[in-house]
Amino acid sequence: MNNKITNCRLCNSKGLKKIINLKKMPLGDKYAKKKNQYNELIEINILQCTKCLHMQTSTVPSREKLYKNYLSRPAAVNSNLSNSYKIYAQDLTKYIKKDELICEIGSNDGSFSNFFKLNGYKKIIGVEPAKNLAKKSLIKTYNNFFGDETCFKILKNFQQRAKLIINNHSLSNISDIRDVFKNVKSLLDRNGVYTIQTFYTVDVFKKFLLENFNHEHLHYFFVTTINNLAKKNGLEVFKVFKINAKGGSIRTYIGHIGDHKIDKSVSKVIKEEEKYLKNRKYSNSVEKYIAKNGKKIRDLIKENKFKKIVGYGTSIGATTFLTQYKINNKINYLIDDDPFRQKRFSPACNIPTVSNKIISQFKPDVIIVLAPLYFDNIKNKIVKNFGKQNIIKIWPKALLIKK
Repeated sequence: MNNKITNCRLCNSKGLKKIINLKKMPLGDKYAKKKNQYNELIEINILQCTKCLHMQTSTVPSREKLYKNYLSRPAAVNSNLSNSYKIYAQDLTKYIKKDELICEIGSNDGSFSNFFKLNGYKKIIGVEPAKNLAKKSLIKTYNNFFGDETCFKILKNFQQRAKLIINNHSLSNISDIRDVFKNVKSLLDRNGVYTIQTFYTVDVFKKFLLENFNHEHLHYFFVTTINNLAKKNGLEVFKVFKINAKGGSIRTYIGHIGDHKIDKSVSKVIKEEEKYLKNRKYSNSVEKYIAKNGKKIRDLIKENKFKKIVGYGTSIGATTFLTQYKINNKINYLIDDDPFRQKRFSPACNIPTVSNKIISQFKPDVIIVLAPLYFDNIKNKIVKNFGKQNIIKIWPKALLIKK
């Protein structure tokens, strides 16, 4: 069941105002083995609370549909992400001893927490709702959502609180974030660290990172709003990092109020965020960008009389681009280099997903790269394996690269 929200997810206020109007979309990452499994189009507008300024989506899709079986790309698949995670994990070792408890929320296949395991930390637990990921996890994992029941089990089984709680690119996916912070407060040990890494809304606005607009991302965080929620639960942000992951992300270290010295990075970033939280021109620019860039892509297709069109990339962002740019009915095939994502059908559009061999077999008029952050890698791979092709680059501005 998909429900429209009537109260702010952060402060429970009813003062919600629409700031970005988006076209209805299917659940973006539901590439199915059969056609017509995920055809439902669900509202997805971005709202802002007039009281606490938190930005969030207008609907709550069924979390069971989203996460019961999840098409994930583990960190280990991407060497750059993996290397940055090693540096991140190494920094966290300053706050924890080898016999203290580590808990990761939304642990995926355990790739991140496995860094601690390989370095001699013994007490590590993951919490992962997707059965297929929990089953193959590299660490001991509870196959459940993070909540009262799971926290009770952790405390009962380990007889100690967690010195480190990790929440990498999953907090934005949880509707009831107040419940998360309540349980983090009860599970986190004194002088412990709750670390959150998430895509950064400032970068979404500045760089037009449209792939972040999807039904999994229910929240659009700023350090300001994270810190507000933390303080409501007796916690506070004490250090902030801006990082390059996913085109632009933010990492916050959080502890019990008074446990850690507040780094100057916190006030610096919060001051920088004020204009993005209070000035509508940044959210308005997103709608204008979608309209202008989408029209440019459609014009390139029409002007060049492209009929045989292939999209390269099947991440959740590909669904956003296809839908918001209104090009979903123009694509014949979608390519993905991950065999697990091949021989499936895209949500709602039911476009077949295949390997890149389709380029030599189908001989497309043009290839549209739907993974813009990896454009150079994909373009070089295409040229190396299949020679020069007509390629449309969709970000930061639509551009046709002719063969």
